Amino acid sequence: MILKRCNIEAYIAERDEQYGRILSQKIKRNIENSDAVLVLWTRNSKHSAYVNQEIGYAEKCSKRIVPLVEEGVTPAGFLEGREYASFNEYNIKEAMEKIAAYLKQKMKEKEALEMSIEMLKPK
Repeated sequence: MILKRCNIEAYIAERDEQYGRILSQKIKRNIENSDAVLVLWTRNSKHSAYVNQEIGYAEKCSKRIVPLVEEGVTPAGFLEGREYASFNEYNIKEAMEKIAAYLKQKMKEKEALEMSIEMLKPK
């Protein structure tokens, strides 16, 4: 996967089987522990109550929300007015590469800030 090649860890709930665990708790914990939430906004996902709740929870947690929007679909709700990368079946790889580069840059900025803060701490 493109994100993995850029050392970006992606959490996908369906791939984290924890039978008996309440799914919403698992998703909330992972949103809380994330730096950003990548939203795949498609003709189908825009109708999902779960996707919309996850976006709202990410907003509540002040997480960076990065929309990847299918062409022909209008961002709505918490995505409305946000910049996004668009994709269609022919350019999903190109859009994911743009998103991966963007997230990698944000990771570098965060690491640099954390190092600066660490250096300012009294010894």
